[in-house]
Amino acid sequence: MFNNGKPVGAARAVSCGVFHATIFNVCIDPDYQGEGVGRLLMESLLTTFPLEWIFLTSVPDKNGFCESPASCLRSMQ
Repeated sequence: MFNNGKPVGAARAVSCGVFHATIFNVCIDPDYQGEGVGRLLMESLLTTFPLEWIFLTSVPDKNGFCESPASCLRSMQ
């Protein structure tokens, strides 16, 4: 995602195209965190992969992006 040509966020996912997708990375420039960039990227991924099973991975110290991944994903659908 770009703002005036500057990259401010990126997300990466892999899907089999049939059953499931896994979201591996959601990276937001610290200057843009808390402004909805991550939510827009997640919504874009959910639109791109309208599958039954979507897995969200996280490292232990960065899971604050979505305190409850299941409820986070449900709220975006």
